[in-house]
Amino acid sequence: MNILNQAYKSRHIANMALGFIVIIMLAGCGSSRKGDGYYYDKLIDRTKFDLNQYDTSVVSERARNFFISGTILQQQFRHAEAILDFQQALKLDSSAVIYFAIARSYKEIEKYGLSIENAAKALKINPEFIPAIELLIDLFLILENYNEAVINLEKLVEIDPTSDRKFALARFYEYTQTDKAIDLYEELSAAAEDVNVLRRLANLYGKKEENEKYLKTLERIFIISPDDSKVAADIISEYAISGNYKAAFDFLEEIDQRLPNDDLAYCYGTIASSLLDDSTDAVNQYIRKLLTKVDARFYLNWRIHLLGGYLADRVKDSLRRDKFFEHTLKIYDSIPEIPIQIGFFYYRIKNYDKGVSIINGNAEYFPGDYRFPFYAGIGMLSKQNYDSALTYTLNSLKLDSANVEIYSQLGYIYDQLKDYPKSDSSYEKALEIEPDNLSANNNYSYSLAIRGKQLKRSLGMITKVITADSTNAAYLDTYGWINYIMGNYNVAIRYVLKASEFEDASAEVFEHLGDIYIKLGKPDKAIESWEKAIQMEPDRDSVLKKLNSIK
Repeated sequence: MNILNQAYKSRHIANMALGFIVIIMLAGCGSSRKGDGYYYDKLIDRTKFDLNQYDTSVVSERARNFFISGTILQQQFRHAEAILDFQQALKLDSSAVIYFAIARSYKEIEKYGLSIENAAKALKINPEFIPAIELLIDLFLILENYNEAVINLEKLVEIDPTSDRKFALARFYEYTQTDKAIDLYEELSAAAEDVNVLRRLANLYGKKEENEKYLKTLERIFIISPDDSKVAADIISEYAISGNYKAAFDFLEEIDQRLPNDDLAYCYGTIASSLLDDSTDAVNQYIRKLLTKVDARFYLNWRIHLLGGYLADRVKDSLRRDKFFEHTLKIYDSIPEIPIQIGFFYYRIKNYDKGVSIINGNAEYFPGDYRFPFYAGIGMLSKQNYDSALTYTLNSLKLDSANVEIYSQLGYIYDQLKDYPKSDSSYEKALEIEPDNLSANNNYSYSLAIRGKQLKRSLGMITKVITADSTNAAYLDTYGWINYIMGNYNVAIRYVLKASEFEDASAEVFEHLGDIYIKLGKPDKAIESWEKAIQMEPDRDSVLKKLNSIK
């Protein structure tokens, strides 16, 4: 079952540490390959056709008075009356400009169908009447009929291919016809190096994972905007993603004296994050190089120092690692996850005293946050100091009295202290709050089974757990061990053996495996399993006694 080792010591602590790195770390130090959203209504400025600019010369002499009267009423926002005058003008002259004026007023009073109908009549008379086409685009955007909006925008670009209209059309194409969007952006950028166009182009190449074109486009942007730290960071990130760290550092040297310190820290953070994500030994030389560069600078940037601590640990430089972490804790903003993250790092390397000291030492800055005493309790559990763990966990309960994890942890602590009534009561409270909580069901079922209590219920609880999650070594071990207790050795061996195949399988799993092999009459395999347990935990007395008794 391995209640503590699996739930807290290994899997929980490692996942906490890695999770915090992703969450806190360097918000903003990533790639720019994300879309901007589906905001079609912002793509095109709605037509600003000035009513004073109507060309009345295209209206016949007989209709002109009605038309002028209608335009005056439009300017006074009296659109219903304006429409009546325009309709009188139409009886005398069916001009495209009159239909357009009617369409404008119908739009203003939100009669969009009639507006579209009259704009279409204007275009039937004059297919190249640009204001009517613009109005139709605007109307179709309002109605979210994007296909028709694109059709009319394509027509508009064909009639009057300005760069703004091409850009607007390309923005539509981004969501439907990516290659067409790229072609238009390339055409626009060939005519003039425009940062906005190049950004859109880079974004599309990034989405298509055309990495070489993506990088070249970023480099074109940086030539135009050499002070843009975001683009610089994206270039560095792209070099790093492709494994070209030499190019990344060469580029870092190029911009080192050009950008302000805060912007430069952003770029350093980007390459630091990439190095941290790269698990190969080949990057260690670059990690050392980066650490040398950041060690004496960015004094007030806690993100860089936090990354520096993790990178120093990667290259086994514990002195520099501790220095980076200590400085991070001196300068970090009021973010509770920072000391928790660093504390869990030290849990992971089994320096529980230091981890507890960091978490507990920062608790005063977050007096209402239950996690500080709770996680300090985890550190004490890892040391098997159950009395201190109990004190910390009870303090966390005062801050959050409805937390299933706190009650589950109390259940385990009381179980270790052999205070079974309080242990059972804590587990029951946890399940009252969240009946399907996997950890509480796992731990409680194991506790009951070990004591020979409620075996049928225990088996039901752990069956529910592995049905929900059959990829957790601790849960599989519990299921197997309860079957062992019930005498179902063939079932037990199948599940505990499966648990032992997981990378995070604990010494307890291998001890259980050995015990089951003994029952199955396989002492050689039992010894092999117990020896594996001792390799993992040399001071595991229960296993040492079993080995001594069988040899």
